[in-house]
Amino acid sequence: RNIADYFQHLDLVETADNQLKASSYWYNFEYTFDPDDIDVVIDRFFHHFDHTASLEFFDAEMKAVLKEDVYATPFPKEKGYTIFSNDLADILVLRLENLRECAVPALEEFLNLRGATVYNSNVGEQKKYSRLYTAFKQRIRFSEDYLERIYGSRMARHFYSDDELEKFREKWLG
Repeated sequence: RNIADYFQHLDLVETADNQLKASSYWYNFEYTFDPDDIDVVIDRFFHHFDHTASLEFFDAEMKAVLKEDVYATPFPKEKGYTIFSNDLADILVLRLENLRECAVPALEEFLNLRGATVYNSNVGEQKKYSRLYTAFKQRIRFSEDYLERIYGSRMARHFYSDDELEKFREKWLG
């Protein structure tokens, strides 16, 4: 999730006064891609990206805004999604890793309809930075500390089984 978010916002750079501004640098960078430059992109990922935003999302957004504590109820990991309802909203929470298997039943249940169809879109490998994205994922290596911080988090432990988290660790450790 962090890699996808990082690439989704590559057109933003931090200025000296800690403001974000749009920059064409990243888009031009992709078109003049040099494999040696991937280290610059990886360095920016580790040193200029908020790695905890996704870990805090449910408390910062769902709980604070929609008054729903997703951690108060066990998540059905084998199902891949759950639905919450309160006075403010009906909320569908689903794991993107299970999208192919659970998107249709989740949407049908959530929207009370039949015959839902899901199409792939917003796929990093199909965007103009696709070569850079692919090279990044092939080259990046995470430390055990980083992976423990992400996969040992409350969010990860709530939504994923120990076996799933171990497979994620193995994938990123290479």
